[in-house]
Amino acid sequence: SLTNITNTNITSSGNISASGTLHSFGGSIGINTATPEASLPNSFAASTPKVIEIKSKTTSTDAGLFLRRSDGVIGIDIWNDGSGGDSFIDNRYNADSSNLNFRVKTNGTPVTAMVIGGDGNIGIGTTSPTKPLQVEGDVTARLYNSDDDGTLDVYSNGTVDARIHGNGTSFFKGGNVVAIGTSTAATNMELTVQGNISASGDIITTGDIIAENYIV
Repeated sequence: SLTNITNTNITSSGNISASGTLHSFGGSIGINTATPEASLPNSFAASTPKVIEIKSKTTSTDAGLFLRRSDGVIGIDIWNDGSGGDSFIDNRYNADSSNLNFRVKTNGTPVTAMVIGGDGNIGIGTTSPTKPLQVEGDVTARLYNSDDDGTLDVYSNGTVDARIHGNGTSFFKGGNVVAIGTSTAATNMELTVQGNISASGDIITTGDIIAENYIV
């Protein structure tokens, strides 16, 4: 039976059931809340909001929205841990080939901006990443802190072996071999340069300088 229904039409071809409270407020729907429009996200247009809000029963219980296939094997769950404050977007299908796709422009020609594979790999510019983070296409990265001073570190066994520092010392260490202008380093040489080297200052060395041709 339906109770407390006023000036509202309900049409259903199946069952409608509820264990909590369902409210309609100005065209919005609140589950376990009578004021679903009372607290809107930042930048949300507040003039004529239409929202569906689901609140947990208590401050220590969870709330979520589950979109699942009839057997529950495939679906997406969006929920919040009411006691810990963590939020989750779950792809339920238990397969490495099952992607969580982030798409834009779906009202025209869809663009898959990013995917998270079932194996946890993240792809940008590719829908089949094979690494923890795989980016394909033209990439511009800006790394900086509050002082506009960026650092990119490369680790080996928990130790920084290489660093590119925007406003400090950049280095390669730890037995790394560096090749510039070629993919093949000379034997027993830590630095191999294929091509000309130009310096506007002094070159200081504590060891030998070996050249196959003239040094000018």
